[in-house]
Amino acid sequence: MSEKFASTIAGATILITGVGLVSKGFGFLREIVYANNFGLHSNFDIYLIGAVLPITLNTSVIYLAQNYFIPAYHNKLSLGKDKAEKFFSNTFWLFVILAGIFSIILFLISPFLIKSYLTNTNPQVHEAVLKIFNIFLLTIPLNAGFSILSAYFQSEYNFKAPAISSLFQNIIIILLVLVFTGALGVLTIPIGYLFGTIAQFLYLLTLLKNKRKLIFRAVAFNLRELGFVNKTLLLIILVEVINQLYILVDRYFYGSVDSGGIAALNYATVLYSLPISIFSIALSTAIFPKLSQSFGSKNNVLIEQQYLTGLQTNIFLFIPITLVLILFGDSIIRIFYQRGSFTSNDTFITFDILRLYSLSLLFYSSYAVINKVVYGAGLIKNLLVISIFIFLLKIILNFVLVEKFKQNGLAISTSICYISLSASCYILILKKLKFRITRQVISGILFYSLNGLFGYLILITVKEYLDFSYLINLLLMLIIFVGVYILNIVIMNPKEYLIFKETLLKYF
Repeated sequence: MSEKFASTIAGATILITGVGLVSKGFGFLREIVYANNFGLHSNFDIYLIGAVLPITLNTSVIYLAQNYFIPAYHNKLSLGKDKAEKFFSNTFWLFVILAGIFSIILFLISPFLIKSYLTNTNPQVHEAVLKIFNIFLLTIPLNAGFSILSAYFQSEYNFKAPAISSLFQNIIIILLVLVFTGALGVLTIPIGYLFGTIAQFLYLLTLLKNKRKLIFRAVAFNLRELGFVNKTLLLIILVEVINQLYILVDRYFYGSVDSGGIAALNYATVLYSLPISIFSIALSTAIFPKLSQSFGSKNNVLIEQQYLTGLQTNIFLFIPITLVLILFGDSIIRIFYQRGSFTSNDTFITFDILRLYSLSLLFYSSYAVINKVVYGAGLIKNLLVISIFIFLLKIILNFVLVEKFKQNGLAISTSICYISLSASCYILILKKLKFRITRQVISGILFYSLNGLFGYLILITVKEYLDFSYLINLLLMLIIFVGVYILNIVIMNPKEYLIFKETLLKYF
């Protein structure tokens, strides 16, 4: 594979998607192992509560590192390679040191934090949650260093190394859960997460050419070299943390949902976020360095073109995925999750949540692209205001809906907030950058929706003739639906399909 392939948006997207499929495949296998070993039992709820804050922080830092470091690194690069390298080392140590300090603070206040967060539960639950929480705290500074290393490789158009590094964590967790669950219970998950974080950090550090220089520059750490840390970095931290707090807010209602409700939300979230983490994140990761360059050169026409291509490609991918989750979600849950401790009733509960989540899938997957344009355009203050209002809406909706609808109410509030967040940021870009792309976006949604509807009608027609085993029937229905969708795309030859087709034919 040539370097030119990885430097194009389509090529990089395909590369990241390919490696991402393997990585997320292991991630999905990890969830299957969880379902088999823990199901919707209360001990898995306990793990999810103890893990939520550290994992939320780690996820926020990964997005923060990308959205802050990549455009800033390209700006420094225009001043010279040495300036960019100094910026990289200073940013690396800033993230690691701040994350370490924050971990220590959380450790010191963890008993009070857990006690105030968990109300009306017995001391054994508090102790178990606290133990899980403290193990996860060890991963925060390691994850911070990994996040900057990953963003650095992406800035240099090396998308392969960060994608491969993500494999380690899931593989290690799976092995530990399979081998040690009988002895350690749910503690195997945070221990595996810790070892996995260490492994992916060391892997990227090993690949770094100037790792000695990076280590020695810790002594010469200089905040002044970072330039706009106080303004931009603080705003991005607030935005990324706020947008990751939805899960944390949901876990607060642990006592208001059915037993296993939090676990069901987790399993549904995994299925919901799986295509986003494979396709949308791959697309946005590939397009962001290009957008940063276009914003740097102030090429508004090219920015609009790249933005529209990203949105249309996302629509092309996620309309059929949404329909698959709504139409076949229960069967997918049954095949992958329903074994061991995961019962048929667990499947029913999880599918209810998945359908509610799926209503916002197209919007939230598009946000991965929209978000990059907002950052590239420097509209971070506007994004912060939007994020705060949507977060407050989430809290209000949770209180209103959870009493009547339990865990389903939490899923409804999340979908409403994801739709509102994406729509608000889309409108913000149109107003600030004077883009005129709404007609093309709506046309794309209608075209691919009609294509999906046509595939569904064909499926209904032939479904009554399928008389095989449950699994074979499901596979045939999926093949028919997806096959009809793809066949129509090949016949109609839309722009998004042509871009990927030409890229594949040219470089493979």
